[in-house]
Amino acid sequence: MEHLKTSKERKERWYSTQKPRFVEVKDISDTKEPYPEGIDSHIYGIPCSFLNKDQDRRTLCDALETNGFAVITGVVSEFDCVRSLGMAWDYIEAASFAEACCRQNSPTSAPVSRHNVESHSSNFFPHSLEGGFLPFYGSGYSYFAWDIRGHQNVRKVFECLHGTSNLISSMDGVVLWHEKQPRTDAGWFHLDQNPVSKPGKCGIQGLVNLLPVSEASGGNVMVAKSHKKFPHHYCSDRRSNDSEKHFCSDFYEQRLKELGSEDWMEIDPNDEIILQNEAIVTCLLKPGDMIIWDSRTVHCSNRGYGDINRSGTNQNRLEEAAHGLIRAATAVSMMPTDSVSSTILNRRVSAAKESRTMTHWTNQVTPLGQENLEGSRLEERRIKFMKNYERLTGKKALVNFDHLSRQELRLVQGQDANKDDDPQLLADS
Repeated sequence: MEHLKTSKERKERWYSTQKPRFVEVKDISDTKEPYPEGIDSHIYGIPCSFLNKDQDRRTLCDALETNGFAVITGVVSEFDCVRSLGMAWDYIEAASFAEACCRQNSPTSAPVSRHNVESHSSNFFPHSLEGGFLPFYGSGYSYFAWDIRGHQNVRKVFECLHGTSNLISSMDGVVLWHEKQPRTDAGWFHLDQNPVSKPGKCGIQGLVNLLPVSEASGGNVMVAKSHKKFPHHYCSDRRSNDSEKHFCSDFYEQRLKELGSEDWMEIDPNDEIILQNEAIVTCLLKPGDMIIWDSRTVHCSNRGYGDINRSGTNQNRLEEAAHGLIRAATAVSMMPTDSVSSTILNRRVSAAKESRTMTHWTNQVTPLGQENLEGSRLEERRIKFMKNYERLTGKKALVNFDHLSRQELRLVQGQDANKDDDPQLLADS
């Protein structure tokens, strides 16, 4: 986003003021009709337990093709959500220690503690990007991220989509919003796929949700069917009588020149063709639900509206484990290993050894901060301080590459990965 230097410029050129429709998720087994074309007050979710049958696998693919996204329910149990929230707090506390160290303080303990409510508003709380995504402090290698990424049902979803169990996973970041922290910005609609260099269907992204999504909490926002306007809506040929020329064509023409081969592209907030009110939806996901989307689908995360309702002294297990978190989720995307070159596989191992959080593209090795030397060095310092925290306290936050299980290693390198051959895997490519 180097072309947008100030917050004012970003808000004027990038942020939309449109509020999403919040839609309930109903069980697909409640209907015997084919997957519905429209989204009214609800969307149909496909139970994870259904994905064992060919017919239900087709239903998942139909849902993804119809709207550009799909919801799979019951991917992670409540018990597993509670456990993962504990790991999320292990990570938050370690990251707050690293943040304090980066500011040249000399803490002897984490300045943010799950048990100290006053610390939850600390400016040492790990900070996210403008849209609320947290890719810093080695988040892609946190126990929190790995606990979800390696979950058998998460793998099952992608095995269903790709028709193989030989998959490698993204090592991207997490979403952790706390009620005591400033709310994320709203309306930052974008694409994660370049319309020129990747004009076809190339990737499926996912997010596993651990806490209930409500109008107050906010959540992922999808623009239904926007994948069907990709790529022609963004890169129509100005020299022809292309019917896709429209009011925002100049915006996208300029932005694509700025992008080059990069993937991340914001959507013009004035684009009424893409940003139609009825298409902009947030699914009211339950804990353990997963949302997946085609990378050609316009989306964002959006802050909530109003206050979170608390149950007072009768907190349930999830609320107790959340300690004030209102959103907790892990991003995960998987691709077949055989779609990735051996050079990329080797480079993925090198990046994983350095705990460098990457993008959702598993067939590219673009660690966070690679394009920015100062940002890359800052992230290296954060990770070093995270590991110092582990040595100081004995509390684990980041997974060491050498301690990955064989199943986890396969998600980095593929099924042929063998720790005994590690020096070869890391050979210069």
